[in-house]
Amino acid sequence: MTKRLRIGLFLFAALALILLAVGGIAMSRIEQGKAGRCYRDGSTPTPEELRARMMRNLLLAEMEASARENGDRFRYRTFLIRKSMSPDDVIQAVATRSITTLPEEAAYPINTEREVQNVDSGFLLGEFSIVRYWPVSDAEIIPGKSIRAVGADDAKRFFDGGEDDGITLSLYEKALGYGSHLYEVDVYWGIDLGCCEKRYFTHPKHGHPPEWYVQRNIDHIVKGESPSGRHLVVSNCGDILHRSGDDYVRFFF
Repeated sequence: MTKRLRIGLFLFAALALILLAVGGIAMSRIEQGKAGRCYRDGSTPTPEELRARMMRNLLLAEMEASARENGDRFRYRTFLIRKSMSPDDVIQAVATRSITTLPEEAAYPINTEREVQNVDSGFLLGEFSIVRYWPVSDAEIIPGKSIRAVGADDAKRFFDGGEDDGITLSLYEKALGYGSHLYEVDVYWGIDLGCCEKRYFTHPKHGHPPEWYVQRNIDHIVKGESPSGRHLVVSNCGDILHRSGDDYVRFFF
């Protein structure tokens, strides 16, 4: 056997061992993902712990969305209130324009990462709503009770592409536990209260009266066009799947 051949066989064997080791590590990671183990600390969160972690990451996503839309100007305010608003609550808030007073009920502001971390974990397991509010025009509300874990059968259809919004997970994402936890979320979006009120009173021929916007929002909710049902794809650590092409941070329609 020539020296060159021996070196070639040695390199081939070394490469094969490396590939086997990498494959073994990958399979081990995927099995840990299936077992519900968080890769960062080795823990296996309970459903309550996982939900609290996920909720904190959702708050961070909402904070980041507000920061991007605010740009250099502080317009959107993001905060939590101590009530999980029902559809009737939202309609009542629209009809009475009391959405404009929701900032006064804020239990926690969440406009910085520090403020998100300061939210008590027990609070995230109780009655609350996430509110993003821009006093000049509109609001968005996510009732805490609407964020609910989806059963295994529904999750399987979602990830297998059996639904219109089904997605395919990579082996790396599966190794992190994505695919084991799916949550549905209701988002009351586009609640437009004051878009053109000032313009209407200044130039009444150029805009609709405020009552028109109120009724439009109520019709939007009553007809079932709002809330918008979305999904959160969550890892075993409570992280929410995000891909660079996502339109609205970490949400899948």
